[in-house]
Amino acid sequence: MFEKKEVEMDGLDMTEKELDLQLGSDAQQLIRQAVRGVSDEPVSMTWRSELNQRVLASIQTKQRKRRFAWIASPTLGLGLAGALAVLMMTNTSPGSDPIKLASSSALEESLVATHKDSVSYGDITGVGLNPDEVVSKRSAAASYEFGEVDFGSL
Repeated sequence: MFEKKEVEMDGLDMTEKELDLQLGSDAQQLIRQAVRGVSDEPVSMTWRSELNQRVLASIQTKQRKRRFAWIASPTLGLGLAGALAVLMMTNTSPGSDPIKLASSSALEESLVATHKDSVSYGDITGVGLNPDEVVSKRSAAASYEFGEVDFGSL
């Protein structure tokens, strides 16, 4: 009527009867008594309290560092931008002396080069305005009457 059930333990095939015999041995009885004799110590509350305080201290230092970085990073950025702005405003490039430039032959050479460029640009682009498009030779500050302007050329 009883069926033999096999129990596998670490690759060993045993029946229930063999397993009960092994657990009832003298060596197993000694181990059972040794385990029962060990006192069950509760965790020390002072140790837990110290652990909680260390965790809270590390969290607070991280929060302080994060708060300092949150305030310091924009401040440092604005300070750097201000320093660069002051440097750019106060940094003056050495200016050229107009009297020295006028007395040298470089002025004459630059005038000749400008004239040559102007002539070559005129050859490439054409004459410029048609005589019909020219209204008068007055300056731009002069006022015009609407009767003087030829709107037909527009």
